[in-house]
Amino acid sequence: MLGRNTWELKVIRKKIVNRRFVIAVGLCLVLMTALVAAIANYNSVLDEKDETIQTLTSQINQLEAALNGNITDYTSILDEKDETIQILTDQINQLETTLQANITDYKSLFDEKDETIQILTDQINQLEATLQANITDYKSLITSLNSQIADLENQTSSLEKEIEELKEQIEQLTDPTLHVEGTTLRNVLGNEVYLKSVNVPYSNRHKLYGTSSDCSSPDVSWFTEEDIQQIKALGGNCFEAHLELWSTWMPQRNQMNETYFESFIDTYLKWCKKYDIYIILNIRNLQHQSYSSVAYQVPYWFYPNGVQPTNRTVSEQYALDFFDTDNPSMKQNRDSFVYMWKWIADRYKDEPYIIFSPMNEPLCGNSLINDEWSQKIGKTYSILMERVVDAIKSTGAKQPIIIDRPYIWYLENIQPINRTGIIWEDHVYVTQNTDINDWKDYLGVKIQRFVYDFDKPLFIGEYGTSDPVKPSNWKDALSEEVTYLKNKMLCGRQWHSWDHLEGEYMDMLYDYFNSSESLWITRTIFG
Repeated sequence: MLGRNTWELKVIRKKIVNRRFVIAVGLCLVLMTALVAAIANYNSVLDEKDETIQTLTSQINQLEAALNGNITDYTSILDEKDETIQILTDQINQLETTLQANITDYKSLFDEKDETIQILTDQINQLEATLQANITDYKSLITSLNSQIADLENQTSSLEKEIEELKEQIEQLTDPTLHVEGTTLRNVLGNEVYLKSVNVPYSNRHKLYGTSSDCSSPDVSWFTEEDIQQIKALGGNCFEAHLELWSTWMPQRNQMNETYFESFIDTYLKWCKKYDIYIILNIRNLQHQSYSSVAYQVPYWFYPNGVQPTNRTVSEQYALDFFDTDNPSMKQNRDSFVYMWKWIADRYKDEPYIIFSPMNEPLCGNSLINDEWSQKIGKTYSILMERVVDAIKSTGAKQPIIIDRPYIWYLENIQPINRTGIIWEDHVYVTQNTDINDWKDYLGVKIQRFVYDFDKPLFIGEYGTSDPVKPSNWKDALSEEVTYLKNKMLCGRQWHSWDHLEGEYMDMLYDYFNSSESLWITRTIFG
């Protein structure tokens, strides 16, 4: 079949070439006929001008040249015919060979088909077997995973319990709650806590910054949140809202000034909680101070007929009578004092950063104190403080209560306060009459009385230099005081006073210390 097709292609090609040849010959004949006609007409146009004859002659020559060119071209075409036919023949032979090879390949592929199908069938069977095995394995794995999940659930439950325990531990680590244990102050983990504190007096916290005028908010006073931040940054952990006024807290008998607590004390507490700083609340004593900027620190209603005495002796007698629990004339005032601290404790019982301190330096400066009064007040003061402690604790408050000792003659006259959770407080300064060695001796006597005799913690609530505030050796004295206090059986120390520093209220009045001296002081007392 293939041979016949090849022969027919060859015949077609020859016909094409012959036809081209015939056409070329025909064209030549046409041209020759035209030439003969031209010659025949030639005789009729002999009378035409020489120019026409020349034109015809030129045309004839052109036609002749064209004819000769065509004859040459057709001759060349005829010459190339055999070569073209040979090329086509070779291509056809190559195609025939390729086709025969492809037919052979396809036969081979068809022969391999069954073998491939068999291989694929075998592979499918193997995959099926593997799948069945995997299903069995997966079922076993699922069973194992279910068991592991159950174990993990048990572990998760156990971990949740551990997490809860860790949360409790974290809460304990960050819980600021303090308690008294023996002669020490401790946190909820049982670690000993040492208070490094500073007194910030009422005037420094209640005067408008830059003036001696009263302010309406802590934010614009001499003492602000930045000071709390500075205390923390320097290593302190406490400050005392020193010398608050009974007349401010309770302007009318048994009527607490809640607005004041909201505006001032609550603001201090907010700052302290932010910077992890404790705040000690206490009030001024009942001493008559007509010369003071807070002469009416005792409320009017404290006195008979609501009239404050102008006579110092009369005023000091009222103070003695107040602490003499055997004297019924001051019972109502004592009841109001106890009520005040119960109200405060109830307000802040859930605020562990608050530490209660009923009164600063009771009877300090009272000129009527003598041996008889010292023996009496030494007993009755402790009885009154026990009432205060009981009232505070009755609210559920668990904070430590710092009791400043009564300023009477001889520490031996001071009697124990038979209550738990209390800390005794005392003050000791280096003065022009008390050098550092005397200071150490006085401190030793105080430690003996309150720590060893009473078995209670002792907090030194005021120390530093006084009378004068800035003697020539003030740096040496303060440095030695701090070093000595660090190594004694104490639960803390509190320098007096912040308002002496550069940029504070008393500095405006007296310019005690410059900036570099103030920085040295704060680094020393909080170090």
